[in-house]
Amino acid sequence: MSVVIAIDCGGSHTRAGLYDASRTLVGEAEGGPGNPVAGSLNGVVDQIVRLVTVLDAPEDAVVAVGVAGARNANAREAIWSAIANRLPGRRIVVTDDQTPVLLASHGIGGAILVTAGTGSCVLALDTINSVIRSGGRGPLLGDDGSAYAIAVDGLKRAARAVDGAAPATTLSERLPIAANVTAFDDLIDWQRDADKRQIAALAESVCLAAVEGDAIALQCLEDKAGLLATTVDAARLAAELDSDTTVFLNGGLMEHSVVYVDVFCRALSSRGFVSTPVLAPVRGHAAVRDVVACHIGNSCITDRVADALDSAIRLPTTEQKSDGPALDSLDAVGIVQRMIRTNDDVDAAMVGAANVIAEAVEHAASALGVGGRIIYAGAGTSGRLAVLDAAECRPTFGVEEGKVVALIAGGDRALVESVEEAEDSRDAGRGDLAALTPSVGGNDFVVGITASGTTPYACAVVEQAAEQGARTALLTCNAESPSVAPLMIRLVTGPEALPGSTRLKAGTATKLALNIISTGAFARAGHIYDGWMVGVRPINSKLRARAARIIGAIAGLDESSSRKLLEDAGNRIPVAVVMNRFQLSRDDAEARLEAVGDDLRAVLDA
Repeated sequence: MSVVIAIDCGGSHTRAGLYDASRTLVGEAEGGPGNPVAGSLNGVVDQIVRLVTVLDAPEDAVVAVGVAGARNANAREAIWSAIANRLPGRRIVVTDDQTPVLLASHGIGGAILVTAGTGSCVLALDTINSVIRSGGRGPLLGDDGSAYAIAVDGLKRAARAVDGAAPATTLSERLPIAANVTAFDDLIDWQRDADKRQIAALAESVCLAAVEGDAIALQCLEDKAGLLATTVDAARLAAELDSDTTVFLNGGLMEHSVVYVDVFCRALSSRGFVSTPVLAPVRGHAAVRDVVACHIGNSCITDRVADALDSAIRLPTTEQKSDGPALDSLDAVGIVQRMIRTNDDVDAAMVGAANVIAEAVEHAASALGVGGRIIYAGAGTSGRLAVLDAAECRPTFGVEEGKVVALIAGGDRALVESVEEAEDSRDAGRGDLAALTPSVGGNDFVVGITASGTTPYACAVVEQAAEQGARTALLTCNAESPSVAPLMIRLVTGPEALPGSTRLKAGTATKLALNIISTGAFARAGHIYDGWMVGVRPINSKLRARAARIIGAIAGLDESSSRKLLEDAGNRIPVAVVMNRFQLSRDDAEARLEAVGDDLRAVLDA
């Protein structure tokens, strides 16, 4: 048997296992959500490629993935093609995330798998080994009995209780606490930003309330479990299976909630099922690995080798023509409306790349924590955005010059005029990196920025930095560019309203990502306290007034006292706060801060 990288892409997590030729697990890695229906296909593929890189498998290893949402041949083909484009020459096996669990746990026809986690799904394996699927169509069309469905029903029942339109329930108090808000009506604002997983997480509180005797919570579980049990019975009849058919359980809700499993089993029994459901013995990436070993040929599995044609890089998405009328065919109002609508893609791109951007934040914070730097490199719009973010970090966070550095192809002249030919020089990229003092090394985090993902200047900087031991990432808006860094931040904004003009959606998304990386890094590194930019340098009257307000908010002082304290502290907010809290001199306060790398929270919480 071949070495296999088995990856289970679920609605909440992506987990990968590296198996040697004897089917022994020799390595594991983990990522975020892996459902291309709920997120983005490119985001899922980015995670798959990253995990393959992290596990450092041999080039001839089979890449086998079970992907949430790959419920039909068209979906599996789209996923297979996207992976093949990034991993040429590999044998790639694609199936959904449920079929492997059923096949690995039973193997021969005549079994049912019931999955209930964030979503839900039922699979029945008939006597001729065909898989029949029921439910699992998402929160609007299905997912009966899922954590999401339970949470939504619990929220509605609690709302009716608050209004006096239904019996009282402890859910009215429990659910706001679980959502980390103060009052029940605060959930109105919370729901606008909460994603499916955050809402589904409230199901745990419903289950706990049921255990503690809340009749409304128990009724919620019984109703949702009953709907799921009805779906199971329908799948059994469709597969022409007997009432004593083996039923396997799968998913977070089934694995972690005893009360829900008990309610569900009673619902099944009331529908004539004889056998007691059991947790599926083989789950996750182990089940995906088993598919490669034992079940290739099943109609639910796509399996072939990616050839050179599959992996050819297509026209960057930013240069493709978008749907809709050409800008020059519209009047001024039409142009404005069309461009506003196209920017909806920016939000989707940011959500799809959220987990990877979070990794970049951690890398950047780690660099700052050990005295290293965040180093950006780009050309054209990408370079200018890099320079802008780097320039604003010093006054915002009060750090010394050189903590955030930006390299732009063509140098300073490129800030005010087009020097587009400079982006083609790999030598210039390597030379600009080499000119930095001190030399780039293991303490630094280097981010190349290129909308196309292929700009020679930016790619050369990233590759050279990696050779010198730095952590590296590449930020791109091209879904299909090659992976030139361990961390690929793909902001898939799609075609521009003006094809090729990456100062539009791609530029907006890039600016957002850089804002998040730098702000998040300085927050993690202690340069923000309780949401305030305590590192701001008060170099003019507006900023002095802001600094005084920040001191007043943290220390509970009036404006006059805050201004005096700021002056006594040498115009440094952290020093002023420490002086006030511990009644220290300026020199002693500065010494305390210096001992912890100017981390105000570390001093105040000590």
